[in-house]
Amino acid sequence: HPGWSVSYIDMEGFADPYEFIIELLRHTTSTLLQKIKNLFHSARDATDAFQILDVIEIRLRESDEDWKKKGTQIFREMAKGDSKSIIIIDELPTYLLNMQKKYQDNGSTISTFMHWLRSIRQEHQIKFIVCGSIGLDSIVEKYELESSVNDFARRNILPFDEKTAKGMIVTLLDRYDIEYTEDSIREILAHIELPVPFFIQLMLKEIRDRTVNSGERKLTSDVISNSYKKGLLGTEGKKDFEWYFKRLKTEFSGRDYQIVSEILERLTQVSETTEAELEEVYNKIKQKEDKPEFRRILQILETGFYIVKKNDNSITFHNKVLRDLWIQEGGVH
Repeated sequence: HPGWSVSYIDMEGFADPYEFIIELLRHTTSTLLQKIKNLFHSARDATDAFQILDVIEIRLRESDEDWKKKGTQIFREMAKGDSKSIIIIDELPTYLLNMQKKYQDNGSTISTFMHWLRSIRQEHQIKFIVCGSIGLDSIVEKYELESSVNDFARRNILPFDEKTAKGMIVTLLDRYDIEYTEDSIREILAHIELPVPFFIQLMLKEIRDRTVNSGERKLTSDVISNSYKKGLLGTEGKKDFEWYFKRLKTEFSGRDYQIVSEILERLTQVSETTEAELEEVYNKIKQKEDKPEFRRILQILETGFYIVKKNDNSITFHNKVLRDLWIQEGGVH
């Protein structure tokens, strides 16, 4: 959009505060980078972007506190331009957990980083969008970071409604020149059940591989069934969901991880259960009652798309696709 500059950074593989600044600089314009290098005396003789970034990274890594001072100066330079800035930070929760795992300081480094980032938002009115495959709420609560995120507004991205989902399926089938019927569209949606765009896209990719790529243009029930069971749930499809299985080990350890394993195992055996029944799992493994801690675990699972609490307070697996994957993979074991 005219008048706006947008930067996207994925922080999943990082664990240090200064790395956020470096990643941001990797995605800035060469003109701004040339201005920013003057903030670092040792970078002034560097000529290309790679040299500038290397020198800045060394400087920030060697000084524990310098990243805050220099980071603030960098944002001031960014704010001097005519365009307004939007910075999208992907996998922020994972980044914070990686940081805590590295520093083992009961959240001190996380707190320093998050409060510094809030000061940047307040001083320069730069817009931030943060997202991730792990919920931020549980980290905020655990490390008492509420005051560092109280200016954020939550935006839930809902699945498609049925009409939109059908429209997406029809659009892709037409693009691939695949013959289909209304019944076959309903059959695709029945396999997916919850019309999440990502699920629809993966399912149509598998259908394309079994029709267009093999010279067959007609969509049949066998093609749909195999696209789901052998494709989306198969070896090739499962790699798109590795994060879903692995990230629990990032958030949980020891008995908590055992509790989560048992809860999800229970939900693959029954269509729904109650909070009281799952609390029995917690009490049995922990050998004590701690309702706030138990509900914190449920909250993490709910924000992470593992479980969902229905209006009648029953609890189920979040959706059919992930439940089927969980069953096929044998859960987290």
